[in-house]
Parts: sequence; C-alpha cells; structure tokens
Amino acid sequence: MTDFNVTSKEIAPGIFLHKQQITTNVGRTESDIIYIFKIELQKLNSLEFVADFSGSENVLLEDSDKMVSITKIKPFSTQIVAKLVLKKEWKLKSKFK
Repeated sequence: MTDFNVTSKEIAPGIFLHKQQITTNVGRTESDIIYIFKIELQKLNSLEFVADFSGSENVLLEDSDKMVSITKIKPFSTQIVAKLVLKKEWKLKSKFK
C-alpha cells in the first residue's frame, strides 16, 4: 500500500517548493519514508537551485554521494530537485538557496 501527501509553499515570488511524502512498504522496509522535493518556477529566467541536507541523520539523498543537490530549473517548469529516503529515527535538516 502507498500513501501520498503533498505540501506546497511559495518560497520566493514565482518560486514554489512542493514536498511529496510517500509511505510505502513495497520494496522497502516499513519504516522508510520517501520525500520528493520539486521546484515549480513561474518566471521567465532560469534558476540554479541548491538543496542542502547536511547535518541530517539517517537520511539518504538518492543518486548522490553528498547531501547537497544542485539543479538548473528552466523557466515555467517543474523539476525534481531531491529525492530522500528517511530511515528509522531520522532527523532532517534542510537549507534551500
């Protein structure tokens, strides 16, 4: 079974951060939670977005050896900037630039 929960916040004029929380027991242990962070850019200019999860505990940033993700966002688009796997007893620290 899979549950989805999405929250959105305008972090700057024309820039929206969407956080999708997925809880599933398919292919993962029951204690794992997945967070998918997306940026929606509603502006004419592109954006280099930095998602920094340094200092987090029991958290894995997928497709990265580091806890920092840098993504180039095209104008008027929505892109995934980070996919996190939260393990048992996780603590998440995040900074976005």
